Amino acid sequence: MSEVSNIDSKDSHQIKYIREDIPEVVVPEYKGEKNTASIPDTLDLQERAKLAVNGLTGPTDPDADYEIYWRVHFLSNPPLMYHGMDDQVQVKFWQALPLMRIMSGSIQDPEVEKRWLEVMLKMQGEDGLLYTPVVGRPWALPDNPQPFAGFDNIPKGGQFSTVIMMGRILGAFSIYAELDPDGPWRDAAIKLTDGLCRLAIIKGDKAYMPAYVVEPGQTFPDDVKPPKRFTAGTTSWIIQGLAQCGRMLDYTPSLELAGKLVNYMVNDADWFDEEG
Repeated sequence: MSEVSNIDSKDSHQIKYIREDIPEVVVPEYKGEKNTASIPDTLDLQERAKLAVNGLTGPTDPDADYEIYWRVHFLSNPPLMYHGMDDQVQVKFWQALPLMRIMSGSIQDPEVEKRWLEVMLKMQGEDGLLYTPVVGRPWALPDNPQPFAGFDNIPKGGQFSTVIMMGRILGAFSIYAELDPDGPWRDAAIKLTDGLCRLAIIKGDKAYMPAYVVEPGQTFPDDVKPPKRFTAGTTSWIIQGLAQCGRMLDYTPSLELAGKLVNYMVNDADWFDEEG
């Protein structure tokens, strides 16, 4: 049992997730030995990782399920942080935090980690993808379509999935599955992989994702063209997560889809739009 397993995390009742019934979440135990030693005054990677934990868990909003503040104004008086649609970058924090804890031994802000783990499960829809809630988060969507951000059209429902973020989430699920084999993380990773397999447009030994942003229940015809802008995000970030899942959890469909995405990206991907 983890020394922080019973920590309480603040729950925002304003945010409406796609799923409310989730299994009990326990912060995993970060095993290791601690000792004190005198070392030369040089780069200390353990201390850097400890500082990273502080940077990952510190700029968060306890009234919004510890969502990060991604936007900062340093030139205002006083400086301020505020929410915006770019807060979904938080999925990178989800993947990085357990790695920094392993490296440093820091258990700072365990209540943040616990709530993030709960939020991951609450965001996972029946189709396996994770959906960002709009209700309770008025900053979730841009006022107008922003094609570069993937919002060719503004989602009309209360949930949307940003496909390029799924690779990072899959990586996080895989890490937690190794840290907590008895937890829900392996099942969540496999469910997400299967969801990506269903979403992908597969043509022989090649595959691509049909859109940046997907709403629950949305489907795409087999002849839909792949999105252009930001091919690295829609393809390589997902490949990374699939590769991690396939290797760490020994799940073959994950590796198979990763290989087909690689074939598409190397041979067919249009890296620029019509305007270059």
